[in-house]
Amino acid sequence: MQLTHQLLERGWIWHDDALHAPHHTLWVAAMSDEPNLESLRQRTVLAAEEAGDHASYSAGHAALHDDLVSLIDALDDVIEQAREAAPGYTIDDSAQYLLN
Repeated sequence: MQLTHQLLERGWIWHDDALHAPHHTLWVAAMSDEPNLESLRQRTVLAAEEAGDHASYSAGHAALHDDLVSLIDALDDVIEQAREAAPGYTIDDSAQYLLN
């Protein structure tokens, strides 16, 4: 299942050729420069940890944290499904699961 579908199921919306997070704190372009889902996930986890550290001080950080966790969950589902569908799945194969 592609990332687009996973994000839409989590309340993300299409607007101006990009998927926007439910709290409107971030967006993912349809033609993302990131073909490596696992690398994107790792960077998103770091960002979520940072936002989470400040979530209790700011509603904006809490919303950003929620949106980042939504993206991480979607990436986890796509990566897991790719591994199940293709036991030889590698990081280099992840581009086919990006937004289309």
